[in-house]
Amino acid sequence: MNQDLQKFERLNVPIYYANGNHDTAQDIREYMQMGPKTDLMEDELVYRFDVKGNRFLVIDGRADDELDPHGMISDKQLDVLRQECTPDGPPLT
Repeated sequence: MNQDLQKFERLNVPIYYANGNHDTAQDIREYMQMGPKTDLMEDELVYRFDVKGNRFLVIDGRADDELDPHGMISDKQLDVLRQECTPDGPPLT
């Protein structure tokens, strides 16, 4: 196991990850344990979590390898973003 990952796990607090241009959602889901969250899409790293009355939203903007590192947000991700940006629920941070 990666030494940095071991250090994070010893903190004993919820940890959340967002992928960068060299990461994949699949690898993050497979190798990194995250705190309590609500997955909003199955195939991509799109989820929300609440901390101290604030809602956080993570949207996977990594594009396919031929477009990377430019990134891209799909129509389905935009729909999730629109739904999460409603006045219902905790403030979106």
